[in-house]
Amino acid sequence: MVSAMGVLLAAAVRTTPRSVRAFHPFPFRHASREGFAAMGIAEVLLHTHDIAEGLGIAYEPPAELCEFVLTRIFPHVRPGPSPWPTLLWATGRGELEGRERVTTWRWYNNPVLRSERLGLEGVTPAVAASLSVAGDGGFTWAGGAPAEGTRVGAGIGVKQYEEGTFLPEWGMYVLVRREDDRAVGAMGFHGAPADGRVEIGYDLVVEARGNGYATEALRTLSAWALDQDAVHTVVAVVEEPNVPSQKVVTRAGFTEVSRQEGRITYELRA
Repeated sequence: MVSAMGVLLAAAVRTTPRSVRAFHPFPFRHASREGFAAMGIAEVLLHTHDIAEGLGIAYEPPAELCEFVLTRIFPHVRPGPSPWPTLLWATGRGELEGRERVTTWRWYNNPVLRSERLGLEGVTPAVAASLSVAGDGGFTWAGGAPAEGTRVGAGIGVKQYEEGTFLPEWGMYVLVRREDDRAVGAMGFHGAPADGRVEIGYDLVVEARGNGYATEALRTLSAWALDQDAVHTVVAVVEEPNVPSQKVVTRAGFTEVSRQEGRITYELRA
């Protein structure tokens, strides 16, 4: 039965287009094919552990499977000394030195927002790791590769994951053109909200500029942020020589509030 279900899940994952999201209740009511793969793997690994423990049988799955699960659906869990004990701890089945025992838990699929022409796909630790080291993150990029700012932002995401402060909804989103499923840039927050304020940044690949994608995405992501209880102001800081970016934020409804050391600060308030 387990083998048969595994074959069916693998076939579904393998044949489903990358951009498709299917229903799953937590936390955003949808999950990608990688999310469903990770959930299926988690079910098998964890319940095999439960059965083996009940029968007094030693069991330890391959580390790469545990890491796959952790970096897709446990982005908020700081990596431990090895993946399997970390996964057991994260699901209330074990202890890790220096961490309080987990009593309640849920896995955490990445968010996706939609605008008229784009999908804004929240980056997982796995995607961030790939993008930060010259990978494509699983996306097909317009122009062949992401912009340098995307790689820098992904590196920040990797650092946050290693520190246990990674939150997909307050991290980086890859901007995917829905008509051809090509990534055209990235946009995201510099961190979780503080005192009701959150800062946003973005970049596009050269080949995608001049089409209004950045403005469209900025309106969508800013509106989502301002709809959260923890946020009343979205901030964008733009270098003075960067006139195109200044036009993006003003078209998105931001207002200039200050200039200092060659940088212009804009705000959009609820």
